[in-house]
Amino acid sequence: MTDRYVFNPFRDSARVPAHNSGGAVDLTLIEDGRFLDMGGELDEMPILAQTSFFDRSFDPELGISAIRWAQVQKNRILLLSVMEKVGFTNYEEEWWHFDYGSVFWKEKTGSGFAYASGEAAVNGLIL
Repeated sequence: MTDRYVFNPFRDSARVPAHNSGGAVDLTLIEDGRFLDMGGELDEMPILAQTSFFDRSFDPELGISAIRWAQVQKNRILLLSVMEKVGFTNYEEEWWHFDYGSVFWKEKTGSGFAYASGEAAVNGLIL
């Protein structure tokens, strides 16, 4: 479970953590100086943190109102669509985490380059 949220350098020493490479950002939406309801806090680790959690049908058993559920759906869709439109990818376990130019981004997009260890790597060559 820890490996889903914390980079383990012993598991794959060839990879650089996305944030350390400069290729990842954690963010949320703000409107009129207020954080929009995203269904949980940044860096909160429950299942609610999964980007697609609120894509499923409303479940009253979770103690969230139908109105709030719909608003969270709308807010997450907005954040995800805006970030994807400009080329970022999302780490599905964290609605707030987006990559651009990281090794994870390269794997998802099939792009020919990624940033590693703070240096630009183009077509697998460190510059």
